[in-house]
Amino acid sequence: MLRYFETKLNLEPGTLGSASDLSGFGRRKAGEAEAVALYSEAVLSWRQGSFGLAFEQAQDARRQLSTVGRSDITLLIGALLVEINIDLGHYREAVAEATAHLTAARAVGSSLLEARAGILTSKAARLDGDARLAASSAADAVRLCQSAHLPMIVSAQALMAAISAGHDDAGAYAHELEESAAALEETPTRGLAEWVLGNVAWHSGDVEAGKAAHDRANQLLSPTADFRNWARFPRVAAEERLQAGCEDGVAELLREAKSRLDLLESADELATLAIVRARFARAQGHVDEALDDIRAALEDADLPPSTQGRLYLAAAHAYGEQGDMTQATAVALQAARRFTEAGDVNQARTAWEFVDETAQAAEQANA
Repeated sequence: MLRYFETKLNLEPGTLGSASDLSGFGRRKAGEAEAVALYSEAVLSWRQGSFGLAFEQAQDARRQLSTVGRSDITLLIGALLVEINIDLGHYREAVAEATAHLTAARAVGSSLLEARAGILTSKAARLDGDARLAASSAADAVRLCQSAHLPMIVSAQALMAAISAGHDDAGAYAHELEESAAALEETPTRGLAEWVLGNVAWHSGDVEAGKAAHDRANQLLSPTADFRNWARFPRVAAEERLQAGCEDGVAELLREAKSRLDLLESADELATLAIVRARFARAQGHVDEALDDIRAALEDADLPPSTQGRLYLAAAHAYGEQGDMTQATAVALQAARRFTEAGDVNQARTAWEFVDETAQAAEQANA
């Protein structure tokens, strides 16, 4: 801790004395204080989008606590590392961190901590392709919120996680979330709720409700309160419109998405944006442009296997539209391999189904 403040104050090493001058109790308190300082810096770096730096700072804070034994601070660091791993695209590591965090939260005996940990686990599992764990963790969090009468803001977050995970009761959860959102103040959390409700509306084909909810979400999300979701929102909003067959406003959303995501230290998010841009280009009949976007994104060797798989599958669809079934099959096989490596069974199955379809189309063309 002494060295930390000497650095911050631009003092010579040793100016404030030595840790050896402290008693055993004093050294423990100094260690705790330094861990809190490192954790605070990690949170600040994470909120500013400097995920690599945030990861290093959080790990330093965890190491600092290894001899102190403060479970409360350790839980905070664990939750932060889940979020950082997600933002870095390290989904498998995020799931491992989240499940350990959930176990630790249960050991403490706090319903609030357990519910928050379940929400994080659901989020990490969904991104890693584990639909079952994502749905069950979120549903457990919803039940815990209801039984323990947890704050409405936590209940809303649990409902959002369950809906996003595609739980069987997503329709009922959406109705509950709509009621909860109406009672929330106009905060970024209300913005997230409107975002999810907008997604539900788009999925159900209610175009006007989807647009209205996403417009409200965009107004409420804040780069200072939640930089990551503020940066991600336009890309997701564009993707939801395209999935619903609506191209109105997509070009503007994609331009805004590029502007915001350029500020975010996440190759994975930029790669996902490339997939959405490619889909829009294909819808406009610009297949070559779509392939250019995908090839450029694939040049990043640090992308997680699941993201590489989605890029290859997007390329397969583009080649298929060009009539190049040989290349379409080849890249679809690459997609299947990447999804299998990532442990995403559902996406791997989708890629193999595409391979079968292109093979059948080729056979019919040659018949």
